[in-house]
Amino acid sequence: VSTQSTGEKVTKVIEEIGKGKNLKHVEETHDKSAPLIEKDVHVKKIDRTGFLDEVAKPHDLKHAEVQDKSVPHIEKDVHVKKVDRKGFLEEVSKGKDNIKHDS
Repeated sequence: VSTQSTGEKVTKVIEEIGKGKNLKHVEETHDKSAPLIEKDVHVKKIDRTGFLDEVAKPHDLKHAEVQDKSVPHIEKDVHVKKVDRKGFLEEVSKGKDNIKHDS
């Protein structure tokens, strides 16, 4: 059981941080951040000019029929009504006991 208060412990830690710490000098580093590539692996440069030239040429494209399913689907019998926010916010500001609930 420690007799120091939390404030005393914090003060002690802050004082230790303020003193600093002597660090050892590093003579040799071992940088392992580079990707490990095996010695028998060879990376070739590929000439892509032919491919890029082909892509840059104009092409005749065929029309495609698509069905956009990203649009929200709302049933035909669903009706969206405008909410009277002003009236609602006035009710909320009066207090939660006075709010009228729609059934």
